[in-house]
Amino acid sequence: MVCSIKVDGQKVVYRRFHHGRKTILLIHGFAIGAEIWTTVLPHLTDYTVITLDLPGYGLNRFHSGGPSIIEQAGFVHRFIETYRPVDYLVGYSFGGRIVYKLCETYNLSVKKVICIAAPFFTHSHAKYAIRQTLVNFTKTAVLSKSALYLGTTNPTYKQIIKRWKLADVNNTSLLTKVKSYARRKHNYQKVVWGMADVFQPFVRKPLLFRNIFFIYGQHDGSATYSRTLSVAGNSKRIFMIPHVYHLIPLEAAEDLADVLKRMLPS
Repeated sequence: MVCSIKVDGQKVVYRRFHHGRKTILLIHGFAIGAEIWTTVLPHLTDYTVITLDLPGYGLNRFHSGGPSIIEQAGFVHRFIETYRPVDYLVGYSFGGRIVYKLCETYNLSVKKVICIAAPFFTHSHAKYAIRQTLVNFTKTAVLSKSALYLGTTNPTYKQIIKRWKLADVNNTSLLTKVKSYARRKHNYQKVVWGMADVFQPFVRKPLLFRNIFFIYGQHDGSATYSRTLSVAGNSKRIFMIPHVYHLIPLEAAEDLADVLKRMLPS
């Protein structure tokens, strides 16, 4: 069901599924909007599930909210405080970075937070160059759209998938689906700016929010933070899904839903 509420005077559109006792809010990642959860939703019928397009994406592509991680975190926080109650907050990839920033910045009312395949990068000259290139592409809407289309056109597309271990490059049906999702109607300037923001050096700080957990695919190239947590003695916060890469909601929807159900009491 498509619904809307006013948040700080602006219309925010979301979708609501099922009628469970506990409510899960799902936040999507980079380039693909809330439709990333389509194949996960049928396995979460014991909950009320909310999927929310971030500003610049899908149903909220005309929303005036900013594209950076901190701005998107503020948008999600204001939605949670307006909608109420939200019991569980789940973010995938770029969305995982957003919900992590929420934990750092706000006093959350939710009971548990889960970051799925969230990329955390330390400083390197290569990543700085990637960020600057993406920022340059955000100067006009045409440049931003060109960047996204170039990134989803072979051979560049397969090189990106392979370099960052996003998926099995031989899974052509999955790659075709991802390309279709990424090329839907979005505000491409905001989409590309958000991707650039992911490459900002991540400064690791003690995380005071105790009820935050992490899910990664076994072969995910961006699962750097999982190793950091393990070394720091926080391995109980991490769940690894075997045989999958970064695109977990599309690669292993049922496996992901099973993990979520074990972590989130209904």
